[in-house]
Amino acid sequence: LRKVQKLSRHSQLDTLMIYDDNRGRDQGEVTGLLDGLID
Repeated sequence: LRKVQKLSRHSQLDTLMIYDDNRGRDQGEVTGLLDGLID
């Protein structure tokens, strides 16, 4: 996480955690949509 913080230039780890949480929600939504197409 520290390496990502350094590369992203965000001083607050909380900011990175928010981005990570949002990415997870989006990924779950897309996975659900794709699963519906396969069934």
